[in-house]
Amino acid sequence: MPSRLCVLRAIAAADSHAPRVYVHREQVLVRFGARGDDGRMRRTVIAGGPIITMDAEYGDLPGGAVLVEGDRIAAVARSADEFAGVDAEFIDAAGGCVLPGLIDTHRHTWMALLRGISADQSLLEFLATTFYGIGSIMQADDLAAAATVGALEALDSGVTTILDCCDCVNSPDHARAGVEALRAAGIRSVYAYGMQEYAVQPPAFTAHEQRVADASALHAEYFSGEHPLSRMGMLYSDFGTVRFEATATEIRTARDLGLLGASHTGAATGSILLRGLRELHDRDLLLPGHLHIHCPALNDQEWKLLADTGGKVTIAPETEMQMGMGHPPFRAALDHGLAPAISTDIVCVREQLAASPYPALPGNPIRRAILRTRREVL
Repeated sequence: MPSRLCVLRAIAAADSHAPRVYVHREQVLVRFGARGDDGRMRRTVIAGGPIITMDAEYGDLPGGAVLVEGDRIAAVARSADEFAGVDAEFIDAAGGCVLPGLIDTHRHTWMALLRGISADQSLLEFLATTFYGIGSIMQADDLAAAATVGALEALDSGVTTILDCCDCVNSPDHARAGVEALRAAGIRSVYAYGMQEYAVQPPAFTAHEQRVADASALHAEYFSGEHPLSRMGMLYSDFGTVRFEATATEIRTARDLGLLGASHTGAATGSILLRGLRELHDRDLLLPGHLHIHCPALNDQEWKLLADTGGKVTIAPETEMQMGMGHPPFRAALDHGLAPAISTDIVCVREQLAASPYPALPGNPIRRAILRTRREVL
């Protein structure tokens, strides 16, 4: 498997001179139908850019090529010449790099329509105005549109798998709209049913037990069998914001259904909320595979508990630093033998790029794109 340094070098090389190609959505998402108009299996060869296979046998292939048949990778070659006689469409990836789809281990697609809205907000401001404020008025159709945009946005940036943390399950219709939108978009996903309660009027769930029961019903309706691209998870209520027994019920339900469990853990330095790992462990509720999101506020004892129980960690540096949650805890995770993932979280803070010094550099493509968009609007 190539080192992280190798991957970063390849990406840097793609950025240095030519525009980033990676392979455009128009070329792949649209053209990679399993069959052409004539019903024949479609073949495509991608060549011209360095290939990062993430495979120990192949390694990195500076001049390699990938043959795709239908919706499957049929072969990887060290040279495009090996596919010279193949009847296929050739895509030139010069100036970019070809690599497996990226995995985003923490993304809230329901906020995909709110780009930049929280660029200058602290964590408390974000929770009050965006997370709970807008979340409480989201309709099922709104969520379906947001999940669709969020999934396509991920695909367009090379992310082919996401853990969709859908906090905003204001009704059973919201949950089903989210699942169906992800499946229609064609992205590989884990739909994490959110247990968080919003001040919806009138409320579709009048008791916590009803929300838990609906999660079980959704699993029976959509996930009772194997689906090629989607599975179900559960995003627990933020620890400390609900009764402990409610949290325990959520974790036990996820365990019994075989769901991936996730929580925003230790996400606010200086706060007693989103903690409680010792209490969970004492009651056998800190389970292997539990995905802990953010974690900047955890102490050494909590990190040890997380590691000893087989927990996983994903870090979202942009939101953690911009909203003042705390320093992204990469060092703490590594010191405890964990391999932290990096996640997008939300796009609500992305417009911060427009106000940062970086886009002001001469010739910066981000600045050009921002200015062009603003001129079009004005």
